[in-house]
Amino acid sequence: MGSKDALNAATSAYSTYGGLFKEVVKEFGMEKALALAAKQGESMGAQMAATLKKKLGGKELDTKTVAAVTKEMMDGSGYTYEMKETPASVVMKVDKCPFYEGLKMAGLDDKTIKSICTRMGEGTNDVIKKQFPKLQTRLKFRTSPDSFCTEEFALRK
Repeated sequence: MGSKDALNAATSAYSTYGGLFKEVVKEFGMEKALALAAKQGESMGAQMAATLKKKLGGKELDTKTVAAVTKEMMDGSGYTYEMKETPASVVMKVDKCPFYEGLKMAGLDDKTIKSICTRMGEGTNDVIKKQFPKLQTRLKFRTSPDSFCTEEFALRK
């Protein structure tokens, strides 16, 4: 899933983001840079929540809609992943991630990238939970540069 052209374009853009992140760290420190990254996660969460609401059209939240919206967002940026959908969750094993690849291209190490991804994920989750209290997101960051991340969207009862 995802196209090579989209992956390359998004990776290049995220490399620029990574360069900016490094400059923000120099100017304001790591904690402030991570707080600003969390705000970007909030923006992504708001976008996802709005798209979910539109697709649901007043119906109750379900994993089929979560999977469709997530697929749309991931495919548009060239991610390569495997998605498993159950009635209670959507789990993605993300192999090629333009965000990760771009931040690596900008010279960021895995520990820093994990911190950025974690904080952005927390920001995304906070916004989504306000709109959809039953939806919980989780991220398990890759264990090595050649492994994969796991992202989960779970519906709580």
